[in-house]
Amino acid sequence: MHERLDEGPPTKEEIIIGLVRTGDLLTEDFGRLRSHLDRIAPVRATCAIVETPPGFAPEEIREQWVGVTLPIRSYFDPHEGIAVLAREAMEILGETSPVAHAWWRGYYSDRAAEEMPNVSSEGFPEFLANTRYLIFDFYSGGDYRLA
Repeated sequence: MHERLDEGPPTKEEIIIGLVRTGDLLTEDFGRLRSHLDRIAPVRATCAIVETPPGFAPEEIREQWVGVTLPIRSYFDPHEGIAVLAREAMEILGETSPVAHAWWRGYYSDRAAEEMPNVSSEGFPEFLANTRYLIFDFYSGGDYRLA
């Protein structure tokens, strides 16, 4: 990864570029992905979700985020919300709610079929989740605590 002049936390884009360089955008092995993330973008802080976040997922799925603590790896602006790599958020959520994890994996599987109709879907839910972010927005009704 190239050196940044301010040596601050990496941007969301720099994290994705780092994963491209490792060749792991398609990996289904989350342990491998997390080890690359730890090297590319160490955890800078954590964010505990204390209220059901707003969003498009069904309420019973969004409720499963309450009590989950997510890593903050990239620069964030509190006015824009906290961006968490979707795959990492999904895997952490899956530790306490396999049903919610399955819903999110299904969501990314559906998006893969829509966005890449001529490509086999094997591995592509992980690809999309490895290149997308979930945004937890302080100003749209969710309540989060930075740790």
